Amino acid sequence: MGRRRGRRRAPFKLNLKKDTLYSIATIVFIGIGVILMLSFTRQASILRLVNIKLISYLGWTALITPFLFIAAGLMLTQLKWRITRPNVLVGAALILVSLSAVTKAGTIGTEIWQNISVLISGIGAANHCDDGNPDRRNSFSRRRDVWKG
Repeated sequence: MGRRRGRRRAPFKLNLKKDTLYSIATIVFIGIGVILMLSFTRQASILRLVNIKLISYLGWTALITPFLFIAAGLMLTQLKWRITRPNVLVGAALILVSLSAVTKAGTIGTEIWQNISVLISGIGAANHCDDGNPDRRNSFSRRRDVWKG
Protein backbone atom coordinates (compact mmCIF):
# COMPACT_ATOMS: atom_id res chain seq x y z
CA MET A 1 0.00 0.00 0.00
CA GLY A 2 1.26 3.41 -0.92
CA ARG A 3 1.14 6.50 1.17
CA ARG A 4 -1.51 9.08 0.51
CA ARG A 5 -0.21 12.19 -1.07
CA GLY A 6 -1.62 15.65 -1.03
CA ARG A 7 -2.94 17.92 1.62
CA ARG A 8 -3.98 16.68 4.96
CA ARG A 9 -7.65 17.11 5.76
CA ALA A 10 -8.55 19.60 8.41
CA PRO A 11 -9.93 17.77 11.44
CA PHE A 12 -12.71 20.28 12.10
CA LYS A 13 -14.12 22.90 9.80
CA LEU A 14 -17.08 25.16 10.36
CA ASN A 15 -19.09 26.32 7.42
CA LEU A 16 -21.12 29.13 8.94
CA LYS A 17 -23.08 31.70 7.04
CA LYS A 18 -22.19 35.36 7.29
CA ASP A 19 -25.45 36.15 9.10
CA THR A 20 -24.74 33.45 11.67
CA LEU A 21 -21.31 34.90 12.43
CA TYR A 22 -22.82 38.38 12.81
CA SER A 23 -25.45 36.98 15.18
CA ILE A 24 -22.82 35.23 17.30
CA ALA A 25 -20.66 38.38 17.44
CA THR A 26 -23.73 40.44 18.36
CA ILE A 27 -24.59 38.11 21.23
CA VAL A 28 -20.97 38.14 22.45
CA PHE A 29 -20.68 41.96 22.40
CA ILE A 30 -24.05 42.54 24.08
CA GLY A 31 -23.24 39.80 26.60
CA ILE A 32 -19.93 41.47 27.50
CA GLY A 33 -21.76 44.79 27.87
CA VAL A 34 -24.32 43.24 30.21
CA ILE A 35 -21.59 41.53 32.26
CA LEU A 36 -19.75 44.84 32.58
CA MET A 37 -22.95 46.55 33.72
CA LEU A 38 -23.60 43.81 36.24
CA SER A 39 -20.02 44.07 37.51
CA PHE A 40 -20.85 47.46 39.00
CA THR A 41 -23.15 45.68 41.47
CA ARG A 42 -20.21 43.62 42.84
CA GLN A 43 -22.59 40.85 43.91
CA ALA A 44 -20.50 37.83 42.88
CA SER A 45 -16.78 37.25 43.25
CA ILE A 46 -16.20 37.11 39.48
CA LEU A 47 -18.16 40.33 38.98
CA ARG A 48 -16.14 41.97 41.74
CA LEU A 49 -12.90 40.87 40.05
CA VAL A 50 -14.09 42.20 36.66
CA ASN A 51 -15.04 45.51 38.26
CA ILE A 52 -11.74 45.90 40.07
CA LYS A 53 -9.76 45.28 36.85
CA LEU A 54 -12.04 47.58 34.85
CA ILE A 55 -11.77 50.41 37.37
CA SER A 56 -7.99 49.99 37.68
CA TYR A 57 -7.52 50.29 33.91
CA LEU A 58 -10.16 52.90 33.05
CA GLY A 59 -11.01 54.68 36.30
CA TRP A 60 -14.35 56.48 36.32
CA THR A 61 -14.61 56.23 32.52
CA ALA A 62 -15.38 52.53 32.99
CA LEU A 63 -18.99 53.67 33.18
CA ILE A 64 -18.89 54.25 29.40
CA THR A 65 -17.55 50.81 28.44
CA PRO A 66 -20.83 48.84 28.69
CA PHE A 67 -22.37 51.32 26.26
CA LEU A 68 -19.46 50.74 23.86
CA PHE A 69 -19.91 46.99 23.83
CA ILE A 70 -23.69 47.19 23.48
CA ALA A 71 -23.32 49.73 20.65
CA ALA A 72 -20.81 47.43 18.94
CA GLY A 73 -23.24 44.53 19.20
CA LEU A 74 -26.14 46.57 17.88
CA MET A 75 -24.02 47.87 15.02
CA LEU A 76 -23.71 44.32 13.68
CA THR A 77 -27.47 43.89 13.47
CA GLN A 78 -29.63 44.94 10.56
CA LEU A 79 -31.57 47.45 12.67
CA LYS A 80 -32.05 50.95 11.27
CA TRP A 81 -31.66 52.82 14.54
CA ARG A 82 -29.43 55.84 15.03
CA ILE A 83 -27.42 54.06 17.70
CA THR A 84 -26.50 51.27 15.27
CA ARG A 85 -24.45 53.54 13.03
CA PRO A 86 -20.67 53.14 13.08
CA ASN A 87 -20.06 56.83 13.84
CA VAL A 88 -21.79 56.40 17.22
CA LEU A 89 -19.39 53.61 18.18
CA VAL A 90 -16.31 55.46 16.97
CA GLY A 91 -17.41 58.68 18.66
CA ALA A 92 -18.09 56.93 21.96
CA ALA A 93 -14.68 55.23 21.80
CA LEU A 94 -12.96 58.57 21.12
CA ILE A 95 -14.85 60.19 24.00
CA LEU A 96 -13.82 57.34 26.30
CA VAL A 97 -10.14 57.63 25.38
CA SER A 98 -10.05 61.43 25.49
CA LEU A 99 -11.91 61.73 28.79
CA SER A 100 -9.73 59.11 30.42
CA ALA A 101 -6.62 60.93 29.16
CA VAL A 102 -7.73 64.43 30.17
CA THR A 103 -8.82 63.36 33.64
CA LYS A 104 -5.96 60.85 34.03
CA ALA A 105 -8.51 58.20 34.94
CA GLY A 106 -7.06 54.77 35.54
CA THR A 107 -3.86 53.28 34.23
CA ILE A 108 -4.76 53.79 30.58
CA GLY A 109 -5.68 57.45 31.05
CA THR A 110 -2.51 58.15 32.99
CA GLU A 111 -0.36 56.50 30.32
CA ILE A 112 -2.08 58.40 27.52
CA TRP A 113 -1.68 61.68 29.42
CA GLN A 114 2.02 61.06 30.00
CA ASN A 115 2.63 60.17 26.35
CA ILE A 116 0.79 63.26 25.13
CA SER A 117 2.62 65.51 27.60
CA VAL A 118 5.94 64.27 26.29
CA LEU A 119 4.90 64.77 22.66
CA ILE A 120 3.44 68.25 23.06
CA SER A 121 6.37 70.17 24.50
CA GLY A 122 9.67 70.07 26.26
CA ILE A 123 8.10 71.61 29.33
CA GLY A 124 5.59 68.78 29.33
CA ALA A 125 8.44 66.33 29.07
CA ALA A 126 10.23 68.06 31.95
CA ASN A 127 7.09 67.88 34.06
CA HIS A 128 6.62 64.26 33.11
CA CYS A 129 10.13 63.19 34.06
CA ASP A 130 10.53 65.38 37.14
CA ASP A 131 10.46 62.49 39.59
CA GLY A 132 13.03 63.88 41.99
CA ASN A 133 16.00 62.45 40.14
CA PRO A 134 18.45 65.38 39.91
CA ASP A 135 20.18 63.97 36.83
CA ARG A 136 16.97 63.94 34.79
CA ARG A 137 15.85 67.33 36.07
CA ASN A 138 19.17 68.92 35.14
CA SER A 139 19.20 67.38 31.69
CA PHE A 140 15.74 68.75 30.92
CA SER A 141 16.63 72.12 32.41
CA ARG A 142 19.65 72.27 30.14
CA ARG A 143 17.48 71.37 27.16
CA ARG A 144 14.99 74.12 28.00
CA ASP A 145 17.85 76.61 28.23
CA VAL A 146 19.07 75.50 24.80
CA TRP A 147 15.56 75.85 23.32
CA LYS A 148 15.23 79.40 24.61
CA GLY A 149 18.22 80.36 22.57
